[in-house]
Amino acid sequence: MRVTVITPLLEVCKDFEETAISLLSFSKMINMEWIIVSPKREVDNIRSNKHLNQIENFRVIEEKNPSLWGAYNTAIDEVKTEFYIPLSAGDMLLCTSIDCILSNLADAKNLNKELIFFSVLKNGKLNKAKDSKKSLIRTSGFSSGHSSSCMISVKAHEKYGYYDESYKLAADNYFFEIIYRNSKDSILWLGNCVLGFFKGGGISIRDMQLTNYEIYRSRVHSGRSKAIEDAIYLIRRIKYSIVNPMEKHKKQTR
Repeated sequence: MRVTVITPLLEVCKDFEETAISLLSFSKMINMEWIIVSPKREVDNIRSNKHLNQIENFRVIEEKNPSLWGAYNTAIDEVKTEFYIPLSAGDMLLCTSIDCILSNLADAKNLNKELIFFSVLKNGKLNKAKDSKKSLIRTSGFSSGHSSSCMISVKAHEKYGYYDESYKLAADNYFFEIIYRNSKDSILWLGNCVLGFFKGGGISIRDMQLTNYEIYRSRVHSGRSKAIEDAIYLIRRIKYSIVNPMEKHKKQTR
């Protein structure tokens, strides 16, 4: 099997180089291509990166629209494989899970899946891929709570469209919600496979007010009950109004 990894990137940084090093090992064990999407001003600088150039199959392309989801939409048009993995700079794929991934993807009953969610290591904890009642009230209702915990079929975009760029943060969640509401049987949850290690601390937690609102909007617009989502949205706002000040205090006192 061959797979594509997509990474939006604004500039070369330490996080990007850590991802490149992990993919160098990953690419030696699985047939993959890495597509990096960046602003025009950074294309040449990224192409010349020494870590990137150790990877056999990679492309650096210029984003068509200057946004996270504009970058992904640009890259999707370039994907030549059946599945792609969205991977943020600083996140790393684990070679130890390749056998688990390949054996599941080789299973005939999984050939028509549109979303394949994996477990991930995040902030030192294992977040298992599973569809549960608890997922109804989490900030992200899918898998580990991280869009980089999955493989996405290009056919799913042909069926349901690209990422909605009216979302700054939650376009992935909206896309997942549409599939969940319309084609739940096409989602596979592989709790026994750990796809990678993810740092956390990305753009989605820098503005929790906007994140919570966009998650709420994505769920209502995809067809979930507005009354129930209103209640969940209120719970999230209360939760993060308490948790965020506590976290800030901990950081200040370290």
